[in-house]
Amino acid sequence: MNSTTRSERAFPFFFFSLTLYMPTTQELAQGSQAAYSLSKSGSRSERLAHAQSNAPSNYSIVPEYTDKHITTMKHDTNHDHIISHRGTDLSGSQRKADLVSDMSILAGHTTHDKLHKKRTARTEHIVKQIRKNGDSDIHVTGHSLGGSTAQHSLLHSKFVRE
Repeated sequence: MNSTTRSERAFPFFFFSLTLYMPTTQELAQGSQAAYSLSKSGSRSERLAHAQSNAPSNYSIVPEYTDKHITTMKHDTNHDHIISHRGTDLSGSQRKADLVSDMSILAGHTTHDKLHKKRTARTEHIVKQIRKNGDSDIHVTGHSLGGSTAQHSLLHSKFVRE
């Protein structure tokens, strides 16, 4: 995990890197921001284009590993990946599920929360596919609810941690 300054603590933010190289905090935050694009209205291609416009420089959205909950980005030159878990989006199509999961976080019951389990399984699948396609550095990040689900995937999946 990263260390944060007092001003950064105002925005719950979590990331874990599976390598010694790490994208900047700004790149990870931009990756987290891009993840919100997929929960909005519009066609999938419009939402992917919006996500790409919010992605960090030199990163491209990987559509086959991107859905309304998780956005995956690949660096254009060094081929590392950012797997970004979307946070609570009250204006998005997933707001009810987000709020239920937020209540689970408040109650301390994330281990049995459906959304946490779903995102952990999806993250594990993405990591397996990235690893199958060659060695690549993988960085898992998220903001708010996304930080909780990103952390959950690392705590509850040995494969994601490795």
